[in-house]
Amino acid sequence: MISSLQVSMRLGNKLSYISMKNMELTRLLI
Repeated sequence: MISSLQVSMRLGNKLSYISMKNMELTRLLI
């Protein structure tokens, strides 16, 4: 059984990872 806290933490990690990748891409483009 997975708790909602674990799910939200996993989603937060995924979102932070995506935002980090987006920042790297924008830095390369600029």
